[in-house]
Amino acid sequence: MSKWLDAARLATDRQKGHFRQKVTEVPNLPVPEPSSGLLSPSVPFVPSVTVSKGSSGHSPEDANERILAAIPVLLTGRPDHELTAAKQVVMAFLDNHLEAARRIGWSDLELFGCHPDPEAARNRYDYAGAVTLAAMSGHSIEQITVRAAHYENGLAYYRRPMPADAVPVWELGKTQSQIQSG
Repeated sequence: MSKWLDAARLATDRQKGHFRQKVTEVPNLPVPEPSSGLLSPSVPFVPSVTVSKGSSGHSPEDANERILAAIPVLLTGRPDHELTAAKQVVMAFLDNHLEAARRIGWSDLELFGCHPDPEAARNRYDYAGAVTLAAMSGHSIEQITVRAAHYENGLAYYRRPMPADAVPVWELGKTQSQIQSG
């Protein structure tokens, strides 16, 4: 059984008051200094709606539109009400938690990561970032800390190293050369 399913089962058991195994402490993650520039040098920064136009030439609204435009690709084949719910979950995160996540060191991949292949992205939860998983599940993020994003249903997404070939959702389906050319 995958680690993700074990973690989900443990979280569900904890909600119901059942404890099958002892939860160990997650090691402290380093927090970058705010003056260190981009939080993830290999992934472009996506500004929040309250940040002014940056050196990337994209306005915050453009960045948010790129994120929202990727949701139908990620959720191909799902009913319209699920797409609407996913967009609401993402917009709630962008409006309420993105700035805090940036301040405490969450990277684009940790938040918006997914598998580069659109078909695999729908099933490879080990590539999914916290917000990507929230959009796929329909459960909004209620709180974000240095170590985890906590969902409204009581489950949590714990920070971990992302796979080397993971991409942000707005790069979903692009070839490596298209990603590098912008």
